[in-house]
Amino acid sequence: MRLYRLLLLAALVLVPGCGLFSNNGDFGEPDYASEASTNLKRGDEALDSSQYQLAEKYFEYVKTKFPFLEASRQAELRLADVSFERAKKKQADIRERLVRHEVYVADFYEKRDRWVAAVNRLETVLQKYPGPDDDKYLFRLHDLYSRLKDQTKARDALQRVITRLPGTPAAERAQKMLGS
Repeated sequence: MRLYRLLLLAALVLVPGCGLFSNNGDFGEPDYASEASTNLKRGDEALDSSQYQLAEKYFEYVKTKFPFLEASRQAELRLADVSFERAKKKQADIRERLVRHEVYVADFYEKRDRWVAAVNRLETVLQKYPGPDDDKYLFRLHDLYSRLKDQTKARDALQRVITRLPGTPAAERAQKMLGS
């Protein structure tokens, strides 16, 4: 048992450092150029392709090797861009996880015929995290309200599809379901 704990501790300490589990697509060392502008360009390309660690390395290199050039100030600004893009990606990931969780809980309640609780979860998703799957959640709300025998709210869910997504197949489907 003690050996198992030691091996587990060693794995936890050593594995993250090897970079195998980074999910940002950065591999290896950058190919530094002798000119600051080339390194800035390579950093920009890495940033555009969401390779944040690689971009950061290029910009740090420019700051360190060319501290008195205008390129150094540009590199510092680009480093701020890298931080901003990382934060945006992190925020989007967190938002997606929250949506998935709310929908998972709505599914849980729906399977147990706890329709009011499922409605509340889906309404939360639509209010706090509007996104590309809104039509799917609105159609589910229509079904849930119908099960609850609340035809006014069921029709309202379909009307929300039409209002939010005019001219789409989802809006046409909602239109047909309303009988208009």
